[in-house]
Amino acid sequence: MPNFFVERLFVGDKAVLADGERCDRIHFQTLIRDKYRQINDFEGYYKRWGAVQSFDLLLDLKRQREYAGALPHFQASCEQVFATSLKQVAERVNGWAREWQAFSGKKGNPIAEDAKSFRGSSPLQCGLYDLTEPMALDRFKTYDLPGVLSNLEIEMCTQREFLDLLQATSERTGQAIAKGQFKDCLGFMKLRGYREERLNWKFTYPGDLQPIANAWKVQVLKGLQIWQPDNPWAASINRRLSMQAMVCYVLCKPVREVQLRLQLPMHFQIYPISDENSIHDATAPYSVAFGQSALLIDTLAYRFKRDGGEIWVA
Repeated sequence: MPNFFVERLFVGDKAVLADGERCDRIHFQTLIRDKYRQINDFEGYYKRWGAVQSFDLLLDLKRQREYAGALPHFQASCEQVFATSLKQVAERVNGWAREWQAFSGKKGNPIAEDAKSFRGSSPLQCGLYDLTEPMALDRFKTYDLPGVLSNLEIEMCTQREFLDLLQATSERTGQAIAKGQFKDCLGFMKLRGYREERLNWKFTYPGDLQPIANAWKVQVLKGLQIWQPDNPWAASINRRLSMQAMVCYVLCKPVREVQLRLQLPMHFQIYPISDENSIHDATAPYSVAFGQSALLIDTLAYRFKRDGGEIWVA
């Protein structure tokens, strides 16, 4: 049985059982359900970020005259459901746009784009040509970069080379292969095999992460790289990765502690990251989540701050 569960039952001021104490089966089952680790269901995500989706829908409806009569009712319903005014949402969205333009010199709004996406997308998605797959049509796949770094033996290739392979395969087999899923890929690779053991790696940031983590908010960062000395393709990956502006949430705790304290699901996409002051630390002192995973982390931080509590609760 996990140590944290034993401690919650028997150790400290909040202990609920003592050695030698009698406990009936029903009460014991209740204690297990109450004290064992619960997986976070991210309650409050849609209230926090759904208003941004609705604001985007409202703008779309305003451009279509046939929905003019429904707009006031739609807006009133949204404001009631999300307990906010769409004017306040507009101010948040416009604030992100101003921050992005000041940061990058470009127009756009990456945070709003991630927030209004119903399906979500990964900024770390890579196009993969799987040489281990016997069926030619099934060789074209997508795979997130963290999974590639941990589990796969790969060889880098260019986007042009990847798309040429795709086109040649389509023509040879007479079957169409959808290209849309590869439109926004971070990079392109050939999969040569699977590792017997996972390789360690981490993200790195070329500055100080402490003020970024202390901001407790979703931000856009640029210049991220990976650190993986045994990877011969690390330099090539870093050239592409460092050019990407990434919507992320940085936490000032190692990944394992974040997973436990925020009760994250086992496969939640959060990764280790070091800055210029901690690049050689054995354990990365910070954690980072990207895209919609960053919005989910923000939901937890926002709720705890709103309620006047600490995000780091057992």
